[in-house]
Amino acid sequence: MTRRINRLLTIPEVRARLLELANGDVSDHTGAHIRMLVRHMYRRKPIRKTRVKSAKMTEALREAIRVDWRTNPDASEQEIAARHHVNSGRVSETIAGFRA
Repeated sequence: MTRRINRLLTIPEVRARLLELANGDVSDHTGAHIRMLVRHMYRRKPIRKTRVKSAKMTEALREAIRVDWRTNPDASEQEIAARHHVNSGRVSETIAGFRA
């Protein structure tokens, strides 16, 4: 049975369709080949290539960043980040109220 598809399928949907085809009216060799290909359609686990350099973000650290920001209004986010051993993105998020 052939289905008409009017949109792009997601990878999980493609895997499911291929497995349906592999288990349907195809030769054993073709079905085995399709199943082997489906095994390659999964995302690999991410590999961290460098060690984490930033301090773990805690509520105490967030508060220290906020205090530093309020008491040193002329300091850049990079300067505040260097003092607290985090990256400037974390300082920006903390000041803006994200990741609370």
